[in-house]
Amino acid sequence: MGDRKNNLFHGINHLNTHLNISSISSVYETSPQGYTEQSNFYNLVCTSTDNMEPEELLTICKDIETHCGREVRFQNGPRELDIDIISYGEKVLELNNLTIPHPRMHLRLFVLIPLFEIAPEWMHPKLKLSIKELVNMNVNQGGIISLGALK
Repeated sequence: MGDRKNNLFHGINHLNTHLNISSISSVYETSPQGYTEQSNFYNLVCTSTDNMEPEELLTICKDIETHCGREVRFQNGPRELDIDIISYGEKVLELNNLTIPHPRMHLRLFVLIPLFEIAPEWMHPKLKLSIKELVNMNVNQGGIISLGALK
């Protein structure tokens, strides 16, 4: 919701105060998933070389969302900013509030395309499929447009 590109910019800047962000994909515009009566989403993927505990990273992500104005409305509903932990190296983790890799990431082209852009050698640690294989399995989703680098 709101100024989507500016929300991404602020989210990345806040993340970068806690992490060493090593790469950022282009911004991609996609149609919403789940609840479709809302504006298109802007998505990007970033990577970091830091080694903090995933639970600590999740807390930081949720704090940044709140700081950037995110309000809890309803699942898959409009939001100012949504920061997900998609993968954490080779780690596979299943907690009540955090699953790594993200349980639906392999089904979402809006995650796979930006991830492929910055990590073309990435391999799903649970499915043992390459990012290229995952993209090819979801290519029929369509509806993803590159908006270029976040500025």
